Amino acid sequence: MPTLIAVWSQWFRSIYRRLQIWLILSMVLVLLAIMPPSIHAQENNLIGDPGSPAENPAGNPVDGYPVVLDGQVLFRVRQDIPGIASAQERAAIINSRLTRFAGDTSITPETIRVEEQNGLSVVLAGDTILLTVADGDREGNQPRQVLAEKTVQIIQSAVTQYRQARSAEKIVRGIILSVLSTVTLIGLLLLLQRWISRLLIRIRAARQADALDLRIQGMQLLGSDATSYLLSGLVKALRLALILGGLYLYIPFVLSQFPGTRAVGNSIFSDIATRLELLIAGLAGYLPNLAIITIIEMPSIRAIPSGKAFQLSSKRS
Repeated sequence: MPTLIAVWSQWFRSIYRRLQIWLILSMVLVLLAIMPPSIHAQENNLIGDPGSPAENPAGNPVDGYPVVLDGQVLFRVRQDIPGIASAQERAAIINSRLTRFAGDTSITPETIRVEEQNGLSVVLAGDTILLTVADGDREGNQPRQVLAEKTVQIIQSAVTQYRQARSAEKIVRGIILSVLSTVTLIGLLLLLQRWISRLLIRIRAARQADALDLRIQGMQLLGSDATSYLLSGLVKALRLALILGGLYLYIPFVLSQFPGTRAVGNSIFSDIATRLELLIAGLAGYLPNLAIITIIEMPSIRAIPSGKAFQLSSKRS
């Protein structure tokens, strides 16, 4: 009877711990889903401070200052308004107005239009001025009106994508994908742990049976203990690498499912791709050196005695 109670108690503790984990994960997913993107409001005029780095990424007078919506660069501002605003200030003001308009679902993207006023092409959303296009903003021989119409199309497409990404359907889809990926990750980690444990048990059993001697043409390269130590270390290193790799892919995937953290997730994915490229290039360059080191260290590796030989030598001593 006490044994049965102990089994039931252990089972309930295990279920309780799992429920705690699922509760924490559920709270994180809900917070990610409802987290709004950072919006720094500015006054609707031509004099204002530049936007924050997240809203107004670094630009320069030559390439221009980017106008960004939801992490996507729409176009760049290169021309000043003499005596009123620099190109950097213009880009910051347009960023602020565009972000406010994208978050106001009462105004549809189809209301964005171009009106000619005093030699300027004015882009409006309803009654709100988003930006003005002057002759100095033209590229090459492109007419100012054509540039303004292209800008309208770019803004309409970006705002539509911005709002779709924040729709209830997209949020629910992101939560479902995050839950499925969490379940998949936990399942894979459990299978990995079981597989690694069985493999380590087999390595220990083979070492005890002195069946891990590494020989080439009758010449012993590694004793059973040395081979067991090397294999166990490689298996544990593989387990750690697979766990870290899984988390490294899981975290940005979940972050990329929600508007408030999508930029962070995409940034991590980009960083992963860059690091993998550098790692592959580094390994390719290091392989010749690794081969040389292996050849040089081979006599030292051969000198490692097996467990039984070492014990026998100790007893004779």
